[in-house]
Amino acid sequence: MKPGLLLGIDLGTTRTKTGLFDTSGQLLALASADYPVLHSGIPGDAEQDPEMWWQAVSSTIRQVLAEANPRDLLAICVGGQGPTLVLVDAVGNPVHNAILWMDTRQREMEGEVAELLGERFSPFSYLPKLYWLQKHRPQTVEKSRWYLQAWGFITLRLCGQAVSAEREDSNPFPQAELQALGLDQSKAPPFHKMGEVIGEVTKEAAQATGLPTGLPVVGGTNDGFETHLGAGMVVTGRGIDVGGTAGGFTLCTEKPIALPGIFSFPGILPGQFTAGGVMAALGKSLDWYREAILDRNQEIPELIAAAGQIPSGAEGLLFLPHLAGERSPYWDEKARGAFVGLRIYHTQAHLTRAILEATGYSLRQILDPIREAGAEIKEIRSAGGQAQSQIWTQIKSDILGFPISIPQVTEAAVLGAAILAGMGVEAVPPLPDGAEAMVHIASVIEPDQERQAVYSEYYQVYRRLYETLRQVSHQLTDLQATEIISGMEERG
Repeated sequence: MKPGLLLGIDLGTTRTKTGLFDTSGQLLALASADYPVLHSGIPGDAEQDPEMWWQAVSSTIRQVLAEANPRDLLAICVGGQGPTLVLVDAVGNPVHNAILWMDTRQREMEGEVAELLGERFSPFSYLPKLYWLQKHRPQTVEKSRWYLQAWGFITLRLCGQAVSAEREDSNPFPQAELQALGLDQSKAPPFHKMGEVIGEVTKEAAQATGLPTGLPVVGGTNDGFETHLGAGMVVTGRGIDVGGTAGGFTLCTEKPIALPGIFSFPGILPGQFTAGGVMAALGKSLDWYREAILDRNQEIPELIAAAGQIPSGAEGLLFLPHLAGERSPYWDEKARGAFVGLRIYHTQAHLTRAILEATGYSLRQILDPIREAGAEIKEIRSAGGQAQSQIWTQIKSDILGFPISIPQVTEAAVLGAAILAGMGVEAVPPLPDGAEAMVHIASVIEPDQERQAVYSEYYQVYRRLYETLRQVSHQLTDLQATEIISGMEERG
């Protein structure tokens, strides 16, 4: 392996994380910067100002470079949230806020898009968001020059090249589909495979970030595949609890697995597949509780420590984590969150415990069907900030009934971007060897059989909650939408 340093950047939904690594996978410095999700009050909307991303990327790069000599850098790679759509003009400035992956306004046109394409579109597609903008904001689309992914916008700022980057079989803006939807095909940028060098850091980007001019910029991918790479999910039978704002579970399999509510598509390597599910706000739930309910009066580690003193099952309290609708396994944007089973003796710590346990129950709703379909699960790894909590990881292990391996670098998406950066300049071996060489396991947490038995009983109740509350959740969502529209009409 070529000696030197690599920069990996994960452009997340609520924060950007930038990591500085050597080519053995050791994390030398990490910095993060937060930004808000913007809501207008219209049901389903979720946007961000891409300029906030650039500010976050620039500041975090400068922070980690304080720990290194920029001349030692070999390459940089950016990946992140998606499918998040960004439209820019000819000089690379946004013409509209980014439409985030969690935005559901385009669902109103689902049937229309499916009819034009001749098939139902993937929920991981950029096209419905673009089609919605064309219908509702045609002047904005007209002003645009390029359709970009979130990380494509940052790549453009770094090297001046408008491109899309993904796995080889995942062009986000395919020409035939754009034509079928009546969208301008010339605005789809050139496609590059993840791990390919796209360009070099420009003088302007160097001034903004502190990077050396001419540093190779390597094509990234979505944060899901970044996380897979950074957790070493390049071996069949290896699964990952992805953590993060949304949350989810994915398994590397030998063949595709077709199940309702579960995705299955080609894996990182030829001949491999991935099967799993992604949620909407599973990882965000504890942050929401701290910020919205507790008014930030306590820190997350303090909350988790108190919850660790509460018995398994939170003494009859369950939490349904559908705070932004839900994706897997229901794909229901009208789903709503709830605490169920509240009694007078429940405390703040009980509510926290219920939130932690909900992550395990939700993961089990994905894991169990995949296993029952015949997939072998040899190992589960955990990633993200949740993996740094032994209490939280123990809860998940007890609920799932599997040991959970904790990587040395839990910021797997950041490491995944660094692996791609290294591959792009041949500083690390190609996959799978590149991932295996840079990913190291620090510890393994084993399930407790007694607690596992308790959780199995509670899980049978949890898995009935969504259907039990579904009609009420839909009625509340429709009622809220009617009130918002009436209020807009009165003000209008």
